[in-house]
Amino acid sequence: MMARPLRIGVDIAIGSLRKVRPVVSKTWCAAKTYVAKTNARILVCNPVVSKLENVFAGATDFMESKIISARNQLLKKEIVELQQQIETTKKRIEEGTI
Repeated sequence: MMARPLRIGVDIAIGSLRKVRPVVSKTWCAAKTYVAKTNARILVCNPVVSKLENVFAGATDFMESKIISARNQLLKKEIVELQQQIETTKKRIEEGTI
């Protein structure tokens, strides 16, 4: 009975991740471009920042793939639960208790 609410929550998380990531990326690029034009450019124009950007990008991709695979597992459980509910409802209709 919990597969559906969990799956809906996971779908919301996936949607949020897909909407938030481009906004954060765009904001970071704008801030990085602004800082790169100032005397503080050493803070953003160095190999450490580039490596961190790659690490964060990889982590978000990994997180999204794990969340999607969890959702796919929940979909399988949800199908089983819905089939059980259909069978229960059919029996109740045949018995006339509905």
